[in-house]
Amino acid sequence: MYENINTFAKCSENEHFTKCGTTCPLTCSNYYKKPQRCTKDCFVGCECDEGFVRNEETNECVTPIQCPRNVTHDCPENEHFDECGTACPITCNNYFDPPKVCTMQCVVGCVCDKAFVRNEDTGKCVLAVECPRNTTSRPGTTPRCPKNMVYTNCKSACEPRCGIPLDKASGICTLECAGEGCECRAPFALDELGNCVEREKCKKSPTGGYYIIHMLRKTVTTMYTLIFRH
Repeated sequence: MYENINTFAKCSENEHFTKCGTTCPLTCSNYYKKPQRCTKDCFVGCECDEGFVRNEETNECVTPIQCPRNVTHDCPENEHFDECGTACPITCNNYFDPPKVCTMQCVVGCVCDKAFVRNEDTGKCVLAVECPRNTTSRPGTTPRCPKNMVYTNCKSACEPRCGIPLDKASGICTLECAGEGCECRAPFALDELGNCVEREKCKKSPTGGYYIIHMLRKTVTTMYTLIFRH
């Protein structure tokens, strides 16, 4: 609970007096959650210094990493909480050319799960293959692609995928370009996480039953579904 006062007050360590502070201060319980709507009303009193949050149990201003361990951190889909995440996360914008130099400090908060990258436009964690088509790279250079991939200005509409045997992969396909970007080099195939792997490393059906394969469209709005026995 914060005390509203109209005169200059002596504040505790890691906080300062303000005549117009936020009515929605950062606390241990809300620091890692998405920003909530807040009024523009002024709060008069002591507020935490920059880089500190209010520990609601002790009413002290502490660094986020000093918050109680029992505080739960709800992260969005495809993310998890990390007390020491990288200061240079992989994003859609730098995926083809990851930072070569990064500082060593810990960044506390929600980070993308393995195999996911941050879409800076939406703030969500997505598979690299789900990044926007207009994701940019360094001007005048060919974007770098992940392992076992190659960059092309005309991706195949029927790129090799796990679950589609080589003898059936070319059965139904069009010659249309599926845009520019990275695609698997031969003889690799795209797995369910968007990585290009050797076909013998593709995940097998646990029952040896059927695979349902969604082929890329023959036209913009048409999609083929092939069901075949593995």
